[in-house]
Amino acid sequence: MLQRVLPSLGRLVSRKSSPPPAEERRVWVRHPCRTETTVQSTNDPQSAPIAARVRNVSHGGIMLVADHRIDAGELVSIDLPGDGANRGAVLACVLQTEAAGTNEWALNCAFSAELSSDDLRQFDVAFPGLVEAEQRSRIRYSSQAAAVYEVVGDSTAERGTAEVLDVSIGDVGLATTHAIGLGTLLNVELSDSGGHRVATMLASVVSARPSTEGRFILGCNFLGELNEEQLRQLA
Repeated sequence: MLQRVLPSLGRLVSRKSSPPPAEERRVWVRHPCRTETTVQSTNDPQSAPIAARVRNVSHGGIMLVADHRIDAGELVSIDLPGDGANRGAVLACVLQTEAAGTNEWALNCAFSAELSSDDLRQFDVAFPGLVEAEQRSRIRYSSQAAAVYEVVGDSTAERGTAEVLDVSIGDVGLATTHAIGLGTLLNVELSDSGGHRVATMLASVVSARPSTEGRFILGCNFLGELNEEQLRQLA
């Protein structure tokens, strides 16, 4: 089973991850922050979450200070600030680990999917020029499409249906009735509003949050890209 997803371009799947090259690390300006959060290695999802302080954060990455060491190259789940039931999480890769004091380590992490402006505001950072539109490397379009997903490598062949909330050539937002863990690899069949199949894509879950309607909102990166015609049919 494919277990780990690298954030380098948010698309590459491997059993052994490595930090992306330096030119990919800082797309966004980091902003000072004092919010507390929790972080958990995806290597052991049954382990207890680790408390951490946020030193700085941006749309593309975060610096955490924790009392447990997590090695560079590891994939982690980071909780986003918010009320208990509405608290989301995002997948990230640890780019660099440095000692930050007695039994403390600074973890420089890159998000596998860029945070939205609303997500960033939850960290209570104060900075000028935060635009209302989500600043993404790929334009996302609202969609009335539907999806059928299947968890790859699951012996129980877990399947389900999902509403497509938005889509770009490289990723998709899904609303599901079941929670799906960060880093899970999905086989996603996408159909247009008329029920006609448009594309079948492999995708990794890189962000997840519960909604007020009892559903779960998933951000998924494709392992590949839709072509322009497929995007037109789905958007």
